[in-house]
This record gives sequence, structure tokens and C-alpha cells, in this order.
Amino acid sequence: MAIAIHAFIPGAGGRTRSMVPHKFRDGFFRMQEPNNDASCLHVEDLRSVCRYLNRGYRLAMSAADGHAMPSWMGADKVKIAIR
Repeated sequence: MAIAIHAFIPGAGGRTRSMVPHKFRDGFFRMQEPNNDASCLHVEDLRSVCRYLNRGYRLAMSAADGHAMPSWMGADKVKIAIR
């Protein structure tokens, strides 16, 4: 099973138009609670990322080429494809 997570920002130009989950140097993805901007969870795999997105958490996402700073994206802007 393959999971693909992607966000497309309409109206944005260049690299910020297509965004993917940002994997930090420690190998984890970061998830932020819906009403708590101060703390975040470290998540290992994309299956867990999908589970937390379903609960309303926000995901750190960056440009597809990896050269932009990550930004928090809510589940309403993120598309998930499972094959």
C-alpha cells in the first residue's frame, strides 16, 4: 500500500504552489494540535499522519522541491491518495 499526501495552493506561484509533507532532519513529520500552537507531535510514518489529519491536526508541509520553509496546513487543504 502506498500513501501519497499532497497540497495544491491555488493562486500561489512558483515553488509554493505544490506542497508535500516536510520530513525534518531527525526523520519525523511534525503535527500540530488544532487549538495549540505551542507544541507539536513527532510522527514517524504517513499512515499515522493520515490518522492525525483525520482528527483535525495540522501538518508541516513544504514546497515539493524541499527548498522552502515548512508551513502548517490543515486537513481541509491536504489531499490523500492511497494505492
